[in-house]
Amino acid sequence: MMIAGCGSMAPPGWQTLDGQKPLVIAHRGASGYLPEHTLEAYRKAIELGADVIEPDLISTQDGVLIASHYPNLARNTDVASHPEFAKARELAD
Repeated sequence: MMIAGCGSMAPPGWQTLDGQKPLVIAHRGASGYLPEHTLEAYRKAIELGADVIEPDLISTQDGVLIASHYPNLARNTDVASHPEFAKARELAD
């Protein structure tokens, strides 16, 4: 008779090819907890034990890299509701 289950006294092995701890990659930071690609999300990912933070980088028309998954900032920001950014929108078009 054999009894096995979650109450085993043996430490669990990692389910990786070499049995080592997996590398934890935080895509967009801890985006399940905080808005993606923010310093707060990156800090939370580190706090939660992420080994690597992998951002999405896109280039603006003037060659500046920004951390965003979407090339159109209106999709995940409220930039369209800020009239002070109207000139920047004109330059981007």
